[in-house]
Amino acid sequence: RLENLSHLKQLETLLAGHCRFSSIDSISHVLEIPSLQTIDVSHNRIDFKEGETPDDCIMFWSKMPSLSVLYFHGNDGLNKIRHYRKKMINAIDTLKYLDERPIFDNEKRLALAWGRGGHEEESQERTRMQEEKQQELKRDLARWKELQERGRPLKEQREKEWMVQLETKKTEDEEIRQLRISRQQDFMTTEGLVRDEVVVEEYRATTALMQVADALKNLVGHHEEDRKRLGFSETKARENLAEIEDRGRTQIMADWDKATKPRNPTEELTEEEEYEMMLKELRSEAQTTDNMMQVLQGVFKESPKHPSATSPQSAGTKRSSASTAGPSGPAHAPETPTLNPVPTQRKAGGYFVPYTQSTDIYASTPKTGHTASNKKAKGPSLWRMYAEWEQQQAPK
Repeated sequence: RLENLSHLKQLETLLAGHCRFSSIDSISHVLEIPSLQTIDVSHNRIDFKEGETPDDCIMFWSKMPSLSVLYFHGNDGLNKIRHYRKKMINAIDTLKYLDERPIFDNEKRLALAWGRGGHEEESQERTRMQEEKQQELKRDLARWKELQERGRPLKEQREKEWMVQLETKKTEDEEIRQLRISRQQDFMTTEGLVRDEVVVEEYRATTALMQVADALKNLVGHHEEDRKRLGFSETKARENLAEIEDRGRTQIMADWDKATKPRNPTEELTEEEEYEMMLKELRSEAQTTDNMMQVLQGVFKESPKHPSATSPQSAGTKRSSASTAGPSGPAHAPETPTLNPVPTQRKAGGYFVPYTQSTDIYASTPKTGHTASNKKAKGPSLWRMYAEWEQQQAPK
């Protein structure tokens, strides 16, 4: 039994299905909650007791002022109520959903017509509903035609605009297609030109490389020939040098043997031999003097103590043999080749040089750190001898 719900003044939904209620009296407490809008008492065992009629059940639910949704199916007494749905719709004006489906407007009109005049009134109401539906369809069709006529100029204008846009788009598409074709052709042409240029450049590069290779090959060949020629020249020069050395060595040995051979006192020298010996002595003396003066020239030029030792004429100028030669010999007398003697201490005459300024390797006295005042000069001054020799060498 449903009880103790009267204090829920704002309750709108009550779910009491499958609760085994047996009669209307067991759920009569819901009348004390006028705010209820949804009630579910389905699948109970509600039936009519003795003295109760189906109309009492309809009147019970009609006392709910806000009832809009009612689930009453699944009860035993429901099958005993004829025209149950029509009677419920007529009795409850606020009802919108009954049992398992909603209540539409057409169903509510037919139920109300049935309540007013039975089946005849219901049939007439159904006929009126069909007529109203036909009239509504006609009105809708007329409205649709009116709208169609009203929108035809606009439609034609829009169709024209669409056709213009379509033609423009087609033209643009054609231009784009032609431009794409032209670009492809240009690209193919450019690609062909570039390919030809690449082939030409490759040919040129290959030709240049072949020329460089040929030049290198020729250069290597010339270098090989030069190397062979240089080797042959070097061999020839070595042979010539060896031959000259042998010839010079033979001549020197011959001269040495001749000079060191003891002369027979009884043997008299010929006039030509005496002339040769005198000429050799004069040449040796002149060469010794020139060598000594060349050494002094280098010493006095480097020494800052003799300002007059500027740049005299080249000491390499050899005194002519005519100035030192004695009485002229026979015109047919051959000249004997002589080697230039190396200036040594013995041939240089044991000359003295400044202690701190000399760099001459042929100096008779090495650097010792002593001053020149510690040595006493013997004989004529070296500077005087050098000055006289320089005056002799000066052109007249």
